Amino acid sequence: MTPFRFKLEKVLDFRRQAEDQAKMALASARRRLTESRERLAALERERDEREAAYARLGDMNAADLWLWQRYRERLALDIGQAVARIRLDETDVERARLDLVARATDRKLLEKLKQQQAARHVRDAHAQEQKDYDELSTIRHGREAV
Repeated sequence: MTPFRFKLEKVLDFRRQAEDQAKMALASARRRLTESRERLAALERERDEREAAYARLGDMNAADLWLWQRYRERLALDIGQAVARIRLDETDVERARLDLVARATDRKLLEKLKQQQAARHVRDAHAQEQKDYDELSTIRHGREAV
């Protein structure tokens, strides 16, 4: 019996590599999302701590009050940017996830085709082997009858 050789093996290897790259892209996107969420949490903690510190200070002169207001505005702006970054990162994660699903589906289709062709090859090889045995048997028994 000749060994099975899948003609699209190189394509299957390419699709496996593409799936691996999609997995790495998804992991990278998830890591960026986690970092963005941690950054937002740190900014919110800092805002809460500063608000508590401001409440303890009590009276401030005009210059300190002006500085405090600018600081709060900048902190609010940073928090807004962090929230926007999280939205972008969530979009990237979803896009990477969908890409991975598509690439995995492509790979699975080719693997299923490979399995079907391998099964057909084995079935055809057994049929050919049985045919050869039948022919030998016919030839052998045919000579005995003569």
